[in-house]
Amino acid sequence: YIYLYKFIYLKCEQKNKPIIAAPGDDVILPCRLDSEVDLQDQTVEWSKLDLHHDPFSFVCYYQFSRIVTEVMNKRFIQRVSLNPDGLKRGDVTLKIRNVTLQDEGKYSCFIPGKKFRETVQLLVGGRTDSVRTISAAPGDDVILPCRLDSEEDLQDYFLEWTKLEMNPDPSGRRFVYLYRSRKTMTRFMMETFIQRVSLNPDGLKRGDVTLKIRNVTLQDKGTYRCYIHGLDHRETVQTFVLNSSQEMMSSLCFRAKRSQKQHHVQLFHNGLGLFYIQTTFCLQQICRSG
Repeated sequence: YIYLYKFIYLKCEQKNKPIIAAPGDDVILPCRLDSEVDLQDQTVEWSKLDLHHDPFSFVCYYQFSRIVTEVMNKRFIQRVSLNPDGLKRGDVTLKIRNVTLQDEGKYSCFIPGKKFRETVQLLVGGRTDSVRTISAAPGDDVILPCRLDSEEDLQDYFLEWTKLEMNPDPSGRRFVYLYRSRKTMTRFMMETFIQRVSLNPDGLKRGDVTLKIRNVTLQDKGTYRCYIHGLDHRETVQTFVLNSSQEMMSSLCFRAKRSQKQHHVQLFHNGLGLFYIQTTFCLQQICRSG
């Protein structure tokens, strides 16, 4: 037996998580450089991606050390601000006050002089609209829950499932799943999902429109929204599809958050001999922002 002691430093991959808010909340959309560069003399553009056809598509436009309201969308002029102190330190995080359901969507932060861009997803739902998290590995079948508190028959309702990060495909299809007039409307659904998604017919009779996605891929990870027209009922599900190494890292980081102790990892390798590697490391320092 050979005993080998070695420190291993692991890096946690950062994920762009959506910002979740309820109507009336104030929200912070983060956008900052890695360095603390003074950006007071730079141009900063915040835009909402679904407003790109609007000539006044800017949510916030900063130039010549001031916010230029003349080119901004009127809905945001009185509700947005940048932090003056943050601008001095490479931080152009945007604050939006009193958000509404119409504010939901993707926002882009762009600093032309630094060729720097970040995108943030904002989800706005009712006070009871919680976001659930589903984890899976490639090839798994996943269940995205969406159900009423009552067992109302939904067979005659208009139901939709969408993936918030996805734009319509080249043919204009934008739904993960669409149900209307007691039929699945495949002609409006994205090709990548048509053969892999289904609802439970018995569930529809009991207020349950839970969606099943078969054989998930890494491209399926993201934020899914269920909406029942006529009842104004919506639910949001965050799906993570991770390969085995990512799952290991996620598990380690999760444990690090829950414990202030050091963790020990024992790795075994069977070959010509047995190598026993005992590694001691502090995950809090590595995954502190994971």
